[in-house]
Amino acid sequence: MPTGFQLESVDGDVPSTTLPPSPQVTAMEVCPAAAQVTTSSTITSPAAATPSPALALTTTVDVPSANKGKQVQSSPMAIEPSAGSDNERTASDEIIGWRHGPELDQVLILDRIEDQKNMTILIQLMAKSSDLVLKVVKNSSTKDTLLERIAPLAEKADQAQEELAILRNEIAGYRKIRNEFKDKLRDFLGHDPALFEAKKQAEEQVQKLQAELTQLRDKNEELIKAKDLDEKKLTHAINLNVKSHEQANYYKDKSETLSKKPEVQT
Repeated sequence: MPTGFQLESVDGDVPSTTLPPSPQVTAMEVCPAAAQVTTSSTITSPAAATPSPALALTTTVDVPSANKGKQVQSSPMAIEPSAGSDNERTASDEIIGWRHGPELDQVLILDRIEDQKNMTILIQLMAKSSDLVLKVVKNSSTKDTLLERIAPLAEKADQAQEELAILRNEIAGYRKIRNEFKDKLRDFLGHDPALFEAKKQAEEQVQKLQAELTQLRDKNEELIKAKDLDEKKLTHAINLNVKSHEQANYYKDKSETLSKKPEVQT
């Protein structure tokens, strides 16, 4: 919705000078909505000898917010001329005429148009700030939603850690009980003569088996070495056989070649 700024003279039936409207302010991107502001000025100036009357300013602002599609219209404001005597106004007019030229009314009108432009920029900034506030509110609500979802998960994680600590304590207790049982069983078996003798015989048998295993390992290593040596000899013999076979073929071919030469000469 466009926003119009209109300056209208309160008094009628006075000489007027109408300037072309000020350039329109194009649409300004304000994420996610766009605030478009259009400025139009129709100003009726008083005569040179008549004091400037009060001007009414009506502002309509379209701000993208939660109440989208609604216009916010500010209350009309009256722009009163500066107070002062005729001598003060004459001196002020002379200074302005010396700085800007003799067209005092046009200078005042241009100043008012410039004020309108500044007001337009201010409204655009207000619209942008309003949209940023909406974004902040939206992000805050999203954050609250995530916190609400994360809170139960955090509670479950705390419960799981507590249960894990309990299980670790139980496992430590079971290990302690098992070690105590082993110690008691070892003490009990050590005081029984029959069991002690059986344990001694079992240890001797284990030592004998270990000695036999060591002997078998040594024999196995010797057999492996003999096998490697036989394989090397076999490989050497195969190589010699191949070489002798190649030599036999060479001499055979050579003899055949020599036997064929006399037949060619005849």
